[in-house]
Amino acid sequence: MVDTHQPAHLFVTLGGLFILGLLSELLGRRMHLPRVSLLILLGVLLGPVGVEMIHPQEDTWLLTAADAALLMVGFLLGEKFSKSTLERYGRQVVLFSIYEVVVTVILVGMGLYLLGVPAPLALLLCGIATATAPAATVDVVRELEAEGPFARTLLGIVALDDALGLVIFSLLISVVEVLHGGQGFLMPLLKGVWEIGGAILLGIVASVGMGFALLRSHSHEASMVITIGSLSLAGGLAFYSGVSFLLTSMTMGMVMVNTCSQCFQATQVVERIIWPFMILLFVFGGASMQLDALMAIGWMGAAYITLRMIARFVASWMGGWHADASPHMTRWMGLALMPQAGVALGMALIAGQRFPELRDLLMAIVVGSTVFFELVGPLMTRRALVLAGEAGRARKEEREPTIKKRRNIDSAGSARKRKLGEQRKS
Repeated sequence: MVDTHQPAHLFVTLGGLFILGLLSELLGRRMHLPRVSLLILLGVLLGPVGVEMIHPQEDTWLLTAADAALLMVGFLLGEKFSKSTLERYGRQVVLFSIYEVVVTVILVGMGLYLLGVPAPLALLLCGIATATAPAATVDVVRELEAEGPFARTLLGIVALDDALGLVIFSLLISVVEVLHGGQGFLMPLLKGVWEIGGAILLGIVASVGMGFALLRSHSHEASMVITIGSLSLAGGLAFYSGVSFLLTSMTMGMVMVNTCSQCFQATQVVERIIWPFMILLFVFGGASMQLDALMAIGWMGAAYITLRMIARFVASWMGGWHADASPHMTRWMGLALMPQAGVALGMALIAGQRFPELRDLLMAIVVGSTVFFELVGPLMTRRALVLAGEAGRARKEEREPTIKKRRNIDSAGSARKRKLGEQRKS
């Protein structure tokens, strides 16, 4: 058996994954499929279910790389909350996010309870249903080079949705504690508040230090070291403190874009290095999948998946109506918010530790539904962006200034030639 800690195995695995990741991207372009879904399928094939090239339990470096990717995703999401973006799309983002969380909790919770699911399990599942998949959503937007009100609002919702979802989930855990006869209503609530508030506080402090250092950097290399070092330090402190490292990096991005004139340097660094880490993140996610869980979820899992999908569409319609959003946004935002991944699994693990008697059934439903939403969700997000008419707009907007500049140069040159010709005639 190959020792997974040997340098040879590590380098061969890394090289192979990067090359296969590139091939997956090329295949996705040709087949018009999201590279996220193809990379997850690649992970399934290379993992314990397939050829056993990757062992998630042993290849712990892959988990570290996946966490690093999520840190960078969080930073890029936070960077979307610039003052100008908030002034233009802030109301829509907030209203959509509130409706997505509230409607999902009510529809999924009530639906499961009326179908016969025990109240404690239904409460936990409706809290978990609010979670999204920031990494998958960001990557689909980047791959399609989508730009416009729909894409910006989508990224804002994904960022805010998970923050609100964590608060609601903490409240629901407290309610289930009471239903189970536990005495502690306050402690789970305080823990949830600390996870959110502590992450925001840590993100603010880290971004201040990062911005101070970037203002005094005089080279691209220094900016790269400062950016990577600050994100890594903040992520490590978040793990030590027991707060959300994803929300910490989101806060860093948001503070940086609104306070530091050198933020663009940090954003450029992250955008240039993130893709190799994203390959490892999605492949690791695929290798960690338990496909047998998809078969074992039964009617409860099928009901959970169906109710969550219905809730997304209903919340999108209600949020769009209240926010006076465009018809495209109202119609397709629910479809774009279907992906669900690591945040949901994290919530399920927390709930399973708190309520061992519900753990097996809860984990089977959440793991099985996550497999479904990880594979199918990116396809839905891609379709929504195409239907909204924003696929490829970022590339077009980059070209337009160059084209206008060339036209101005050409027209100026033609005018100069005409003037010279007139002078010669006279």
